[in-house]
Order: sequence, then structure tokens, then C-alpha cells
Amino acid sequence: MELDQKGNSGSIFICPFNPARSLGPSIVSSDYRYIWMHILAPMIGACLGAGLYLFED
Repeated sequence: MELDQKGNSGSIFICPFNPARSLGPSIVSSDYRYIWMHILAPMIGACLGAGLYLFED
């Protein structure tokens, strides 16, 4: 699925792509619905990257 920078291509992602512009207002307004994606996605990516590195020949 190809995404443009604005995320207007009918993607399944609801949260904004820029965490610097979305986390601050989410915390101030106590709207934590999509904050999990900004916290878990880097951890999942790091684990997948480390796993691929370890199992690489």
C-alpha cells in the first residue's frame, strides 16, 4: 500500500505519522486512543530488526 506524506490514500492508519505533532496534543487533551502506536511500533520494529540480524547468515 502506497502512502503519501499526508496519509490521504485511504490507508488503515488513523493516527498521524508525526509523533511530535500528535503526542503533545493527545497528552494535553487526555485522548490516549492512538498513543499506543507511537510507543509500541518502535519497539516492535527494533525486535524484528534484531531478530532478522541474528538469524542472518
